[in-house]
Amino acid sequence: QMVLPNGDLMETKRLVRKSSAGYDLTQLFAGSEGTLGVITQLAWRVHALPKLRVGSLISFKDVGAAARCVVAFRHSVVP
Repeated sequence: QMVLPNGDLMETKRLVRKSSAGYDLTQLFAGSEGTLGVITQLAWRVHALPKLRVGSLISFKDVGAAARCVVAFRHSVVP
């Protein structure tokens, strides 16, 4: 929720069907650094950290070998 320069209250996040029509007003106001209005209320969505995090470094002879490895990996991993 935010207050516009003329004093009106405006809410931007509502549960609506996903669409590409129009601007994302929440991002627009957050990036305006207070020039379009003052944010007076916001909600945070908190996610738990994953139990396990893994990384690796792999070298390949060429780009083709790397691409084949990625394709094989994507086909072998259960979604």
